[in-house]
Amino acid sequence: AAGVRFPTPRGMLAARLVWAATLVLGLAAGEQDETTTSAETESAQPVDLAGRTFESAQVSGITLADGTAVTLSFEDDGISASAGCNTMSGAANWDDGTLEVAGELAATMMACPDGLQEQEDWLASLLTSSPAIALDGDTLIVGDDTTGMVLEERANLPLEGTMWQLE
Repeated sequence: AAGVRFPTPRGMLAARLVWAATLVLGLAAGEQDETTTSAETESAQPVDLAGRTFESAQVSGITLADGTAVTLSFEDDGISASAGCNTMSGAANWDDGTLEVAGELAATMMACPDGLQEQEDWLASLLTSSPAIALDGDTLIVGDDTTGMVLEERANLPLEGTMWQLE
């Protein structure tokens, strides 16, 4: 994970404390305006991930098998994930900067080649550990620099009108 900094719960807490202190000082000084109210409203809104799919660009905590990637897809109140073999899914909430998966993830039961089952287990463990989650444009960060991922949003191409190439 050289050169990439993941937000830590401590760092996110510090940022929230600085934001809260700035808001309190602004209110105390009578300097609240429409801009402050708008920023407060925007920062209080949950990140809308529903309908979006992300693919791993960098992973910390495990070395992925060659030719594989982690994929996370979000729907209303749910997540599906794959680390190269099976697909896992379950109810989830990602408000307040934490990914909360309700219970265990359901998974397909294909026999995975060597190394892929370890990836599947690692991913299930990460997703059910209530990791930090942050979105910066099309980049999603899940976890931290010890166990986590940086993922990039995949374009959802329509089946019709898209030029497909078989390799």
